[in-house]
Amino acid sequence: DRLTREVRQVNRVLSYSTKTWNGQTITNGITFEDTDGLPLSYTFTNDVLIRSKAGANSMVLTNCDYLTFQVFQRNPVTGEWDQWTTSVAPNSKLISVSWVCSRTILGSRVNTESVQTAKVVIRKQ
Repeated sequence: DRLTREVRQVNRVLSYSTKTWNGQTITNGITFEDTDGLPLSYTFTNDVLIRSKAGANSMVLTNCDYLTFQVFQRNPVTGEWDQWTTSVAPNSKLISVSWVCSRTILGSRVNTESVQTAKVVIRKQ
């Protein structure tokens, strides 16, 4: 909820980072320009999603096995309901976040959620 609330109100996407995970390239970090002009970052590393702003870090999501961001272009295609991915961060209008979480129960790692996905539109773009 916190991530979606903040992303809706940011000014724009500044950058995003990728890493290789199980043989595929995923976007594991994204940096926005927040409403006050300061960078606001979300980074997935070591099973934790971390929020960073003005030197302060906080954990947003833990026990996360997989998390990836996708960025979609700002201009929709006429007559289409689909969004189109972009490789140019400032053109981003919509951010998609997908994740899978699990925990250890009686010594076995068990998924607590199937794949969850949220799409968030940047309102100021």
